[in-house]
Amino acid sequence: MDINNVRVKEFIKENRVDGVTTSLTIKLVAYDLDTIVEYVGDGNYLNHNDNSWQDKTIVGRIYYDFDVSPSLASVDMVYTLPADKRTIITQTFTENEASLTAEFIAERDIKLEWFDLFQATEEFKDMWSYMRTTISNL
Repeated sequence: MDINNVRVKEFIKENRVDGVTTSLTIKLVAYDLDTIVEYVGDGNYLNHNDNSWQDKTIVGRIYYDFDVSPSLASVDMVYTLPADKRTIITQTFTENEASLTAEFIAERDIKLEWFDLFQATEEFKDMWSYMRTTISNL
């Protein structure tokens, strides 16, 4: 299989205790682009089983339906957030994406901090190494 025909998607699911995000489940899933299911955006938010955060679709644009597409391989990890990086903030859904509310900015900023933290771990680096090796062996 041509490795260039494989798409690896990173999913991040918030794990909450009493409304507070205490950890993240990070999952890498490889898909064959020839068998991935597509659908046309309708202006609503995407909702994926393995992802807490949702992106708003653009009407007429093609998107991948990762929930129903067959996967080639997957690997996951749980990252426990440091106490000072835990939050009760949830995703802000707004009709006008250009309106940057204080809550939207706080949400974006904490997510960026989370990415930096878990991406710096050896476990995350090992996940990518596993995924590259697995894809190469297909």
